[in-house]
Amino acid sequence: MRIPIILMLVAATSMAMDADARRRSGGSSKSYSSSRSYSEPAPAPAASFASGRRYVSVPSLNVRSEPATSGQVLRKLKKNQVVNAYQFESDWVRISADDTTPEWVIGSSLSKSKR
Repeated sequence: MRIPIILMLVAATSMAMDADARRRSGGSSKSYSSSRSYSEPAPAPAASFASGRRYVSVPSLNVRSEPATSGQVLRKLKKNQVVNAYQFESDWVRISADDTTPEWVIGSSLSKSKR
């Protein structure tokens, strides 16, 4: 009879420690179980600025076939040329509509206003 009582005490202590940890962390969204394991909350969506009109902010900007420096250079844009941003992937911006050939530029070379 001693073993079940000890197991109940261990489980109760574990649950109390988990509750205390949640209280100290301000009631975080981590989910706890009596086995003392937890699952991380889903990561927040990456911040990105809204789609729309952008200006080239560098003297010359390569337009590539894919969002990587290894992508084929399709053409070059000049400073202050206007492009429309449709999609954001990592540091890259797609400047072509979905029904056209993909064209990508590095996002840090675009701005919301002429410079």
